[in-house]
Amino acid sequence: MVSKPELAYFIAGLMERRRVYSAEEISNLILSSVHPRFFLDPRLAPDHLRLALVENGFAARDATGATYWLSDCYFGPTDEAGLVAKTRELMGSVSEETVQCPACGKTSGTTSLLSHVRSEHGSIRWLRLMQEYGA
Repeated sequence: MVSKPELAYFIAGLMERRRVYSAEEISNLILSSVHPRFFLDPRLAPDHLRLALVENGFAARDATGATYWLSDCYFGPTDEAGLVAKTRELMGSVSEETVQCPACGKTSGTTSLLSHVRSEHGSIRWLRLMQEYGA
């Protein structure tokens, strides 16, 4: 079964940071990037996926829903280097054996945190999503 949040995460990964998109541009991005077989499910129509970007915290929009942009809370494949550096800094500043991921807050052991960051917020996850959802 298709995970709507995962699909929304994939779409957010196609957006450029600090760029403002119109609703039509987001719909066009969805239509050109997501494999058409997913649109057979009415829950995955472009309008629903556009809303899922906001509902899952990956994007923000203005009050009218006319413009969208990536949320500051979204960490995707293009943020991997900065996130890894932030994680290493965090790991060096704590004495505990567990630490929270700076992207999602998940608690991990200090030895597995970098692996978590790369697999859940970086290129490894991105490649998996491209294979699963890409057009």
